[in-house]
Amino acid sequence: MSEAEIEKLWLDEAIRRDGELDSGTARAYPADEVIARARARRK
Repeated sequence: MSEAEIEKLWLDEAIRRDGELDSGTARAYPADEVIARARARRK
């Protein structure tokens, strides 16, 4: 897969996620909260 194809996939994903945030089907969380929760799950 070329770098241009990968960049397009990331852009498509960003657009999809932005749409989910706009529609309310997804929520955003502060990065420090996400990292803390991930670390807690690893224990």
